[in-house]
Amino acid sequence: MSLSDWAKNDWLKPHKTSQQEIDGLFTIVERELHDCVLTGISR
Repeated sequence: MSLSDWAKNDWLKPHKTSQQEIDGLFTIVERELHDCVLTGISR
Protein backbone atom coordinates (compact mmCIF):
# COMPACT_ATOMS: atom_id res chain seq x y z
CA MET A 1 0.00 0.00 0.00
CA SER A 2 1.40 3.38 -0.99
CA LEU A 3 1.14 6.76 0.71
CA SER A 4 -1.25 7.89 -2.01
CA ASP A 5 -3.51 4.93 -1.13
CA TRP A 6 -3.45 6.05 2.51
CA ALA A 7 -4.41 9.58 1.44
CA LYS A 8 -7.25 8.26 -0.73
CA ASN A 9 -8.59 6.36 2.29
CA ASP A 10 -8.38 9.52 4.42
CA TRP A 11 -5.82 7.87 6.69
CA LEU A 12 -3.41 10.73 5.97
CA LYS A 13 -4.22 14.41 6.01
CA PRO A 14 -2.10 17.38 4.90
CA HIS A 15 -0.61 19.31 7.80
CA LYS A 16 1.06 22.71 7.91
CA THR A 17 3.46 23.14 10.76
CA SER A 18 4.86 26.18 12.49
CA GLN A 19 8.23 27.03 13.98
CA GLN A 20 6.58 26.92 17.42
CA GLU A 21 5.38 23.35 16.85
CA ILE A 22 8.82 22.20 15.67
CA ASP A 23 10.50 23.92 18.63
CA GLY A 24 8.09 22.12 20.95
CA LEU A 25 8.93 18.78 19.36
CA PHE A 26 12.66 19.43 19.77
CA THR A 27 12.03 20.28 23.43
CA ILE A 28 10.30 16.92 23.89
CA VAL A 29 13.17 15.09 22.17
CA GLU A 30 15.73 16.83 24.39
CA ARG A 31 13.74 15.87 27.49
CA GLU A 32 13.43 12.25 26.38
CA LEU A 33 17.14 12.01 25.61
CA HIS A 34 17.93 13.42 29.04
CA ASP A 35 15.46 11.04 30.73
CA CYS A 36 16.88 7.94 29.05
CA VAL A 37 20.05 8.20 31.14
CA LEU A 38 18.27 8.80 34.47
CA THR A 39 17.70 6.02 36.96
CA GLY A 40 14.66 7.70 38.55
CA ILE A 41 11.46 9.29 37.33
CA SER A 42 11.64 12.47 35.24
CA ARG A 43 10.10 15.77 36.30
